[in-house]
Amino acid sequence: MTDAKKMIDEIISSLADNKAGGTFVQSERIYRDEPIITTAAKAAEALPEKYREMKRLVSGPDAALLPESARFYMQGKFMEDFEDDYGHEAHFMKYFPTYRQMSDRQLRTYFTWRAKVRRGEIAETSLSYVYVYLYELINLIGADSPADALEKFEAFTKEYAQIDPSVRYFAGRWANDMKVYYGIAEKEDSDAPSDAVGILAEPSEHTDGEIFGALCAASSFDPLRSKLYKLHPVETEALMSRVFSAFSGFCEKSRKQTLADRLFGKTSDGAYITFPSAVFYDRDKSDRKYLSHRRKYTCIRGRWTVSGRPEFRKKSTALGSLVKTVDSLLRPYFGMEQTKTGKAAVTLGQIVEKQTALYFEEKRREEAKKIEF
Repeated sequence: MTDAKKMIDEIISSLADNKAGGTFVQSERIYRDEPIITTAAKAAEALPEKYREMKRLVSGPDAALLPESARFYMQGKFMEDFEDDYGHEAHFMKYFPTYRQMSDRQLRTYFTWRAKVRRGEIAETSLSYVYVYLYELINLIGADSPADALEKFEAFTKEYAQIDPSVRYFAGRWANDMKVYYGIAEKEDSDAPSDAVGILAEPSEHTDGEIFGALCAASSFDPLRSKLYKLHPVETEALMSRVFSAFSGFCEKSRKQTLADRLFGKTSDGAYITFPSAVFYDRDKSDRKYLSHRRKYTCIRGRWTVSGRPEFRKKSTALGSLVKTVDSLLRPYFGMEQTKTGKAAVTLGQIVEKQTALYFEEKRREEAKKIEF
C-alpha cells in the first residue's frame, strides 16, 4: 500500500468515525456524505512525513528538558536540506519565532519560501519567517561553514532590507556576533568608519595619508568633495591631518576628555551578550578571544566580555563639523573665501595658523635644498 493510499484511507476512516452528522439511514440502506471531494482537498493539505518526524524529534520527555534554542537547533539541522512546494501561504507572527510555534500550514509555507530563497528568489513574507531564516544562519543551519553562513546572512539581509528595512534593526549586531562567536576574520576595508576610529584615536602613530583617509571614512563632511581639496589636494591632505593631530594633542593636555573620547565614546570594559533577541543555541563554551576594530572580545567559561570603544558604524556628524571648520579656516591661506565655521573656530584657528606656517616653511626648505643641489 502506497503512502498516498494509506493517507487517503486514513482520511476516509476518520470521516466514517465521525458522529451522526455525516451519516443517515433511508430504506434500509446506509448512506454517507460523499467523501471524494473532501478527501482530495485534505490529501493536498496533508502534512508530509518529514514534518511529523521533525515534531517527534522534540516531543519526548528528554527533549522537554532542553532549552527552546536547543530544540530549534535540533529541528533545524534535521530539516536542513528539506524543501517543500506548498501552493498556499499562511501568515505567521510571533516573538522569538521557532518551528514549534508554527501550524502545519505555516511550516509548509516557511519551507516552501526558504527553498525559493536558496534559489535566489527572495519574496516578501511574514517577518517572523524572515527571522527564523536568520536564526538558522546564525546557528549555521544551511551553511557549509561559519564564513559561508555569514556571507549568506549579509547577502540576504541586504536584499530583504529593500523589501522591509526593519530587518536591519538586529541584523547588523548579529552579523558582528557571528564574527566574534565563530572567530571569522574581518575583511580588509579601509573605508570602514570603525577602522578609522582606531587611527583617529592615536594620530601620532600614523602618517598624514592614513589620518586623512580616516577623516574621509568617519566624517559626515567629506573633504574629498570640498572645493579646497579639488584645487589643492596635496596641501589639503597634509594640513587637515596635521591640524587634527595637533588639536587631538591639545585636547589631551588641556581638557578632561580626549578628542577621540568626545567624538567616538570612551574606552570601557563590560559584559557582552552575543545574539541578543535571537533564538541562538550557545553550544561552544570554550575559552577564546576575538579582536575586531580595536575592540577585544573574551569568552571565559561561556561568559563574554568586551573592552574598547563602542562599535562605530555611521559617519560622525561631530567629526564632520570639525573637519568642515578646518576646511573653512584653511581657505584664506590659499586665497579662497572662508565659509561658516563652528564653535571651535578660535582654538582651531590658532592651530591652523601654526600648522600652516610650519607646513609652508617645511616646503620652502625642501625647495631650497633642490635649488642648492
